[in-house]
Formats: sequence, structure tokens, C-alpha cells
Amino acid sequence: MTNLFARSSLLAFLTLTAAAAAACSSTSQSDTSDHTGSGSTTGSDGGSDAAPAATCAHGQVWKASSALIEVSSFGFWQGSTGYIKKSADLTTEQAAALDALCVIPEPTGPVVSDFNSYTIRITDTNGATTTYRATDSNVPAGTVTSSTPARIDYGSLRPYLATIHCVTAGQTRLTTGASDDAGTPPWSKAPTLSDDEACQNGLFAPYSCADVWLKFQVDAPATYDLALTRCFGSTRLHVFSEDGATELASGAASTEPACASVEYAFPKAGTFLVKLEKTNPAGCDSNGGAGDMTIVVRKP
Repeated sequence: MTNLFARSSLLAFLTLTAAAAAACSSTSQSDTSDHTGSGSTTGSDGGSDAAPAATCAHGQVWKASSALIEVSSFGFWQGSTGYIKKSADLTTEQAAALDALCVIPEPTGPVVSDFNSYTIRITDTNGATTTYRATDSNVPAGTVTSSTPARIDYGSLRPYLATIHCVTAGQTRLTTGASDDAGTPPWSKAPTLSDDEACQNGLFAPYSCADVWLKFQVDAPATYDLALTRCFGSTRLHVFSEDGATELASGAASTEPACASVEYAFPKAGTFLVKLEKTNPAGCDSNGGAGDMTIVVRKP
């Protein structure tokens, strides 16, 4: 079974690489690298190969009148994650990256799978919203119709993605239930939540009742509100000490469409644990929903 999976994965990778090369050739792109690690919206480090299209005219996508940008992404391996930021809150680096976004013709060629796709929504000061899309290395992605959002060049998007450091749902798949390693707790592989309030951190919950663990780094005493913004089933959030021995706070149990939240005044700097407790309305002896949820961190 393992060998079959490995051969299948290799075939998918080779197919993706070939399609990416064709797409890049047709749009004069220099970036053909994958971008699915950990620690950011897509795990990218925005390296030197993130050059935008040579024909890019700055200021065509992100304009002086742009007020808000929402980036959401999903990939089979990465899972989902997102980032929402107002223009007034952008860093100088982020503003420069958005100014360089380019629209390119829709790539042609065979459609591939297991890549990261991105939806970019930009809201103007007058309330009008324009939606764009992008894919890793500009690979072709499904049927194109007259209503398909315009395509943003992946190379021009990467510098902005490199400024984002949010948890992806795929990073939490190893933090559900018991640890694979004997003698280690289930949170030993848990990713660390960003305190960036723009992050729509992803987390994965299985069909069964489960606990999903995250770490949260506090740099100084402060009160934080941790809240699910997308959920299913019955959810509850807990805050624990770093060793998991002491529960410090617990929010009320909530059933969809209401999502769980917990607020806690962290008394000191340090690493704390956050547990999502997911149960099924029909009981834990039967399966419920499964998929990606979203959690945000805010100062009330």
C-alpha cells in the first residue's frame, strides 16, 4: 500500500511539474517552485525566484482606492488558511508587494491536482469587491468561463504571501488525538498560532469526536480572545499550561452555526496550549462532519 501511494504521489508530482513548466513558459514566469511548507499562508519563504511577469504594470490590481484585501488558500496537502487586512494596517513591505500584483492571461494546458489555489478579494472604499484567483506556479485549474475571476500572476503574489505567517489546517493533522510517538503528548507536534489578528488560521477536525491541539506564544502579559470563525459539529475551546497539566480557561460549548470562543488574561510571557474539543451532535459513537475550521486570535 505504501509503495502504491508513493508511486501515485510521484506521478502526481511529475504531472504538476510538467504543467507548471508549460504555464510558466506561456506567461514568461521565472517561478516554478512549490510552496507548501509550514509557518505561513502557503509555507512560502518568498525566495529570489518570486519575480513577477516582465510585462507587469503596477497599481492595476491594488489601487489607491483599495481598502481591504482577503486572501484565502487551499491545497490537498496544505489544507486551508486565510489572511484579511485593511489597507491602513499594511506594513510598508506588504503595501509594496500588493502594488506589484499583475493580472495575466489564463494559462492553458492539462489541468493538474494537489496544488495550492488562492482566492484574492479586494474591496474598494466605495464597497465594491473584485475577486481574483491564482495557483501555484500558474498551473491551469479547471474549466474557464466568462464568469471566472481574473488570474493573478503567482510570481507577483509570492512577495505578499511571504509576509504572512498563519497556521494551515494541514499542520494540525498530526495534533489530533493520541500522539504517534509513545510517551509524547498529542500536542508535541502542534503548530504555533500567530498573534497576527489578520490570520484566519486553519485547523482540521476529523469525522470522529477529537481534540485538536495548538500552541500559543505570548510575548508579554495580555488578554486574548481565541475564537472559531468557521466550525461544524459541537465545539469548545480550552487554554492549558505549557505542560498540559492545568486548565487555565474554558469557553462555553457551542453547536453550529455558533462557533466556540475563549478569552483569557495571560499573566506572563510563555508558551501555552489551546485545545479544540470537537464532538458530534448525534454522539461520539457515530461520525459527524469533517474538514477545516478557522480560528482567529484577537485582543478584545
